[in-house]
Amino acid sequence: MFKWITLFTFLIAFGYSFSQSHKQLIQYADENYELGDFYGASLYYEKALKIDSSDIHLLCKYATS
Repeated sequence: MFKWITLFTFLIAFGYSFSQSHKQLIQYADENYELGDFYGASLYYEKALKIDSSDIHLLCKYATS
């Protein structure tokens, strides 16, 4: 049983180590927006808003895309 708990904890920690930061998501969204990929930009803005929903500038960018 201890082996399964250890393995499960390791897999969760491993998954979080590859998650994107708030700044990276905004950077990717801005790059997509500049390239004209508004749908792709809106997906990244949405993910960034789930992390920090109080950023009014980010909300404006999301609405524009």
